[in-house]
Amino acid sequence: MKLLALPCLAGLLFSSDSPITQDQLTAPSAELEQRFEQKMTGSVLVGHFTMAGSTGAANEERYTIAKVTKVRDDRWRFDAKIEYGGKSVTVPVVVPVRWAGDTPVISVTDMTIPLLGKYTARVMIHDDHYAGMWSGGDHGGLMYGRIERADAQPDDELGWPNWRGPNRDGVAPKSNPPVKWSEDENIRWKVEVPGKGSSSPIIWKDRIYLTTAIETEREGKPAKTEEPAEPEARPESRRRGRGRRGRGRGGFGFGGQPPTKIHEFAVIALDRKDGSVIWKKVVKEAVPHEAGHSTASQASGSPLTDGEHIIAHFGSRGLYCLNMDGEVQWSKEFGQMRTRMGFGEGSSPALQGDVLAMTWDHEGDSFIVTFDKSTGEELWRQPRDEATTWATPFIVSVNGASQIITTATRASRAYDLISGEVIWTCTGMTANCIPTPVYRDGVVYLMSGFRGNKLQAIRLAGAKGDITGTATGRSQETRNGMPISSRRSAKSTTV
Repeated sequence: MKLLALPCLAGLLFSSDSPITQDQLTAPSAELEQRFEQKMTGSVLVGHFTMAGSTGAANEERYTIAKVTKVRDDRWRFDAKIEYGGKSVTVPVVVPVRWAGDTPVISVTDMTIPLLGKYTARVMIHDDHYAGMWSGGDHGGLMYGRIERADAQPDDELGWPNWRGPNRDGVAPKSNPPVKWSEDENIRWKVEVPGKGSSSPIIWKDRIYLTTAIETEREGKPAKTEEPAEPEARPESRRRGRGRRGRGRGGFGFGGQPPTKIHEFAVIALDRKDGSVIWKKVVKEAVPHEAGHSTASQASGSPLTDGEHIIAHFGSRGLYCLNMDGEVQWSKEFGQMRTRMGFGEGSSPALQGDVLAMTWDHEGDSFIVTFDKSTGEELWRQPRDEATTWATPFIVSVNGASQIITTATRASRAYDLISGEVIWTCTGMTANCIPTPVYRDGVVYLMSGFRGNKLQAIRLAGAKGDITGTATGRSQETRNGMPISSRRSAKSTTV
């Protein structure tokens, strides 16, 4: 991209107040906004810009809009990829989008752009074309062109980028796996991985990335912590059904005494063709303060990638962002997580655009927090009145705005991805929430299955505030295999 094209892009995307009068504007329908989001997400603007007073040919311009989502009111977030000087960066910006009939208008006035100056722009988008004007300092001109789809592979062709796959539903839509395998049948290669990790590997293009915790022979000073905690009783269902699986302290899977040896917490990249190690990065050395459940490991949270960053979450050992060559870009520490009965940690982070989200639910001060994936800057944090959960948050777009949906014992909740505000809430699940929510056809399904079983179905369109007992959500809960009704559920059924 030529330098002269940068002011055009910046003028288009950076926000300011619009001088368009209210009588020229109309409130867009949900359908128009949805069409706008779909058109602009994954698009490439290919066109030209002119310089006033110049007799030369118009200059070419081209830039990519990775994603567009509605924030609130007339504000929209554009994730724009700018390529200049051999560098590539995705810039998240929020701009006003006003409507003249069915035509969206982006308008900014005297917006100061760092390193570039102050710019003004007016741009209309209609069908597959854009047109407008731009100015900055003592120069300006026109801009116009067409809107094309980005020539990029979808995530399901690039691999398995995060927990539960490209669509976060456990489905590989274009795969054709064998239906049976053994040591000598339908196995392409097999390699030994050091340590122990119950996290899911991820795949991006020709590489596999995984996390592991490697117990060394070195004795270390155990981290000081309190005894594994039984959470305070929850009304109605927190302590129901201790039954056969509730023996002793944590049933059959209780992990015993905490480790005393130093563990190496590592991220490993393997060649997808033959399993050879491309790189290995130890991001932390520590003695774990809890043994964890016998069926889990000290590396239970699954990593994720967007093709530029690798996010590895080792819980009490920290959150790490690496580049694709294994170099740590930033890291965060959150202290010690005290899990119920010392069962250990297992939630994975979730990514939407440039925003990374994670929950920290345990027997202490629980919270949900988001970060800028590139810099590690904390964007917002909200306290959660919850005990230990192991469920990974699920992010979905609803009418152009992204929601972070979480399951927990006291309440199921949705948070606004940008602001952190609670969008809706309803009664929670049973104890030991582990499954990640799934989404299909406008409905999100949440579930849990320890000390009872519960399934919730929430229709997201229109869900707002406390939806307990409304027609927006439906749930069914069973105990010992028999359906039960609950006054606290969001529209309970007993079928």
